[in-house]
Amino acid sequence: MRSQGILFSAPSGTSVRAVAAGTVVFADSMKGWGNLVILRHANGYLSLYAHNSELKVRTGMRVKQGTVLGLSGQVEGRETGMYFEVRKGNDTINPLRWAPYRSLKH
Repeated sequence: MRSQGILFSAPSGTSVRAVAAGTVVFADSMKGWGNLVILRHANGYLSLYAHNSELKVRTGMRVKQGTVLGLSGQVEGRETGMYFEVRKGNDTINPLRWAPYRSLKH
């Protein structure tokens, strides 16, 4: 997988929350992504949350918007934070094109 998302800076241990309700389809470590959570949402969308220091969910769990998925960690051995990406099928899309992300206060 290639990364084409957004890196958010945050102190290590900050709660990483689901942007929208969905099902956890992956919650484990993946080379290059650290501890990674992938949620499946309606209409074929996926949201990815990478570089967590700790995961709080398991594969198969259903989550609501705002559910804590994990805690932010160190990104590629340098800054602390969390990497976020939205996909539709196999294509990475600009999160601003996805209504649940647009509706959040940033």
